[in-house]
Amino acid sequence: MGRHHYLFNGLRLSPAAVRSIVTAVPDSLYDTALDPDRFTLRFALSHLVDWEPIMLSRIKACVEQPGTMIYGIDEGQRAIDEHYENWDVLETLDRFDKGRAEIVAYCQGLSPEEWARTAVHNERGEMSALDWAWTIVGHDMYHIEQFAAYLRA
Repeated sequence: MGRHHYLFNGLRLSPAAVRSIVTAVPDSLYDTALDPDRFTLRFALSHLVDWEPIMLSRIKACVEQPGTMIYGIDEGQRAIDEHYENWDVLETLDRFDKGRAEIVAYCQGLSPEEWARTAVHNERGEMSALDWAWTIVGHDMYHIEQFAAYLRA
């Protein structure tokens, strides 16, 4: 068992967990907001997948350009700009598999020194590549809980 065994388990298993939940939800609920302060299922899934390359770029910034600035993104505006309302749920699940595989492939090759390299987020402060990888797992769980709520709707 490697040093980051559970981190990599979380990164690898999230797409399958999301797929299992989302495909069990009736498609009639994809565009229904269960909470007025959160995205619909379609938007939340699109957001999760849209952020895969963003999160990878943040990890790469830490590793390849230590000390660089990383800027926050307005998630609501990005949803509008990227037209999440038009994203096909099944295609988006496939994109999640591919995007996550890219993150895992990149991170598997990192040395302990590279994991420790940092960049500065304008809202969160200094964060290491490892911090960003764990942020991905936490972000996944936040939305997995949201998707699971649709099974109870």
